[in-house]
Amino acid sequence: MISPVSVRLATCWLLVALFSAGLNADDDQRFPIGKPFAASHILIAWKGADRAPTHVTRSKSEAKQRAETLLQDVLKQPERFDEFAKSQSDGPSAANFGYLGGFERGAMASAFEKAVRKAKDGEIIGKPIRTQFGFHLIRRDSVKPVHYAVRLILFTHRDVAARLKHVPTLGAHLRRTPAEAKALAEQLLPQLTVENFEDMANEHSDFKKVDGRFGCFYPGQSAFSTELSHHAAKMERNSLSGVVELSTGFAILKRLPVFKGKSSDILLSYRGARGPSENVGRSEAEARALADQLAATLVKDPKQFEALAKKHSDGPFAFRGGKQVDWFRDTRFAAYEAAYLSMQPGQITAQPVETDLGFRIMRRDE
Repeated sequence: MISPVSVRLATCWLLVALFSAGLNADDDQRFPIGKPFAASHILIAWKGADRAPTHVTRSKSEAKQRAETLLQDVLKQPERFDEFAKSQSDGPSAANFGYLGGFERGAMASAFEKAVRKAKDGEIIGKPIRTQFGFHLIRRDSVKPVHYAVRLILFTHRDVAARLKHVPTLGAHLRRTPAEAKALAEQLLPQLTVENFEDMANEHSDFKKVDGRFGCFYPGQSAFSTELSHHAAKMERNSLSGVVELSTGFAILKRLPVFKGKSSDILLSYRGARGPSENVGRSEAEARALADQLAATLVKDPKQFEALAKKHSDGPFAFRGGKQVDWFRDTRFAAYEAAYLSMQPGQITAQPVETDLGFRIMRRDE
């Protein structure tokens, strides 16, 4: 005879499978994070547990009962695990929707790691796991999570701007109310398209002159990346969101497909360019002339690329013929990525690409 527990667990796995099926469209956006484990959790602490928040007054037995009751709700609605974690967890990862990201062996309490090790990706463990910190409701996450590339137009306000590192310390956003910030986003939204988003970001966003680029990220990488991932997961690629409220203000998001770039380049730097070019004595005009000369040489004989990179490049990978470490979308200069996307595998740029570091002759290796 099948036990009620078996029925509950089978139901949970069916729901998880159905929920996961909706993510299949993003399977090509999954990339490894280089860790053996990844997990999310909901922590129910008791008074006196290690690092328990001061507001926690429940006893250990009350914490256990609370964890068991909450687990039944989570098993019935596994797709809402993130929401439960944000609203119910006593751990600092509550702000991160419960995501802990990837971790190494030995990084977690032994009982926690043992439970994760036995679980399968996407599985919500069927009983609370006790550690010195409290009772944990645990979901094992994939070590190949979906990655997101999101650009945003952000309007901060006085309630959040003081803790932001990447906006000017002086400006209108320090005087705006939350209602005023939201109104600015709502007024701009009808004017936005996928095509004009970057120009509008440079003109209107509190993150100026970066095309609204936030980089490439995945849930659990940081609190803000998890927050953005939570919104991006609901969006189609190459689409815009409505006005969303973030911990940093009110924003409009654009989601782009993620790709992993494979390229080589020859960097010709000059005095005054950004980056480690202390020993570079050439002027900007001299750098441009040399870049043009090398590009013309490679048009005639592309097989010389590695040799010319070793001889002339000012980049850190000159020693290996200019071959770069694989990189994700929105982690390189905009001009660099635009050139990459316009090229075919094996193609070399006919004209040098100008960046803040200098002039680059690129080859797409993918």
